[in-house]
Amino acid sequence: MNHQTMICETKFFNTHLQPATLTIKCLPMPKEFCINDENVLNDRGYRVMTAGIRTAQFEKNPLGLFMHARPDRWDLDKDSVLPICQWINLRKENGKLYGTPVFDQNDEFAKKIEIKVEGGFLRMCSLGANPITTSSDAQYLLEGQRYETIVECELIEVSIVDLASNPNAISLYKRENNEYIALSSEQATTLVPLIAASETEKNQSEKNMKNIAIKLGLAENATESEILENIGRIQGSEITLKSEVETIRLKAITGAVENAISEKRITADKKEQMITLGKSVGIDSLKSTLELMRPVTRPTDHISGKASGTDGETEITLASLLKKGIKEVEEFKAANPDEYAELYKKHYGVAIVKSLED
Repeated sequence: MNHQTMICETKFFNTHLQPATLTIKCLPMPKEFCINDENVLNDRGYRVMTAGIRTAQFEKNPLGLFMHARPDRWDLDKDSVLPICQWINLRKENGKLYGTPVFDQNDEFAKKIEIKVEGGFLRMCSLGANPITTSSDAQYLLEGQRYETIVECELIEVSIVDLASNPNAISLYKRENNEYIALSSEQATTLVPLIAASETEKNQSEKNMKNIAIKLGLAENATESEILENIGRIQGSEITLKSEVETIRLKAITGAVENAISEKRITADKKEQMITLGKSVGIDSLKSTLELMRPVTRPTDHISGKASGTDGETEITLASLLKKGIKEVEEFKAANPDEYAELYKKHYGVAIVKSLED
C-alpha cells in the first residue's frame, strides 16, 4: 500500500432504483513511529528507560508538536507552534516505545507535515519528558555514556522532527512549569547529571579487568588477586625461560671461540674479547667472523717436516725456511734440532758438522 490518498468507490440505489456510484476519498493508514529506544544512546550521551516512561497523564492529551515548538508567551501568530497531531496506540515492546500520529485535517500546516511524513521525507520523532529519577548505576549504563540514565520520567509531548538521534533525540522539560530545557544549557545537568569521572573510570576499570582475565585464560569474574597471581607466574616463567636461553646462547658463543683458539685462528688472550663480540652480534655473525681468520702457523708448530694449513699439509724444506728469514730458521733449529739436521743434509748433501762445544 502506498502513502497517497486512495480512491474508494461504492454502489448504491437512489430512490428511483437506479444504481449510482459514490466516490469516497480514504486517508492512508497512519505510520507508526519508534518514540524511544532504551537499547542505544542518543547523541547527547544518555538514554531513557522505556519501562519508566509514564504515559497515563499524556494519554489524556496526547500532544504532538513539530520540532518541540511551543508558543512563546502565548504568541499564537505562528502555526508551527500549535499542535499538529495526536498520538494513538502507544505500546512498549523490547525496550522501545511506539506510537502513531493522527494529524489535524483542519490545520493546513499540520497537513503539510503529514504529507512529508507519508512521503517519507520526515521519518523521525522525539519525545519531550520531565525526568523524575536518574541513575549512574552500572546496570543502567552503556559504553560511552556521559550523562546518567533517566530511569523514570513523565511524558509531556512527542514531536515530529527533521533530525533525531539513535533513533530519537530526547527533549527535556522542567517539572515545575514544563519549560523546555536544551541539554547543552547550564540547567541541563540539574535534570540529567553528568556521570562522575570516578564512576566512569570504575566501570571502565571493571571492563578492563574482565578483558585481562579472559586474555590470561581465567574466568571473566576472576578476582584481582587471582589475576595478579597468574601474572606473577607468567613473569616468573618468562624470567626462567630468558635465563635458560641466555645460558644456552653463552655456551654456544664460548664453544665457538674455544674452537677457534684450538684451530689457531685466534690466540687465547683474545678469548674474552671474542666472547663479548659474540654477545653483541650473535652466534651466527661470530662464526662467520672466525671462519674468515686463517690459522696461524710457525716453524715451531711443524712436526716431522709437515705443517697444517688451509690448503692441506705442505712439506717443509730448508729452502722454504730460508725464504722466511734467518730468524725462522734459528727458531726451527732450536725447537727441532734433529729435524733441522735432516733438512740441512737434504739441502746441502752433507751432514751438519757439529762444533767442538756441542
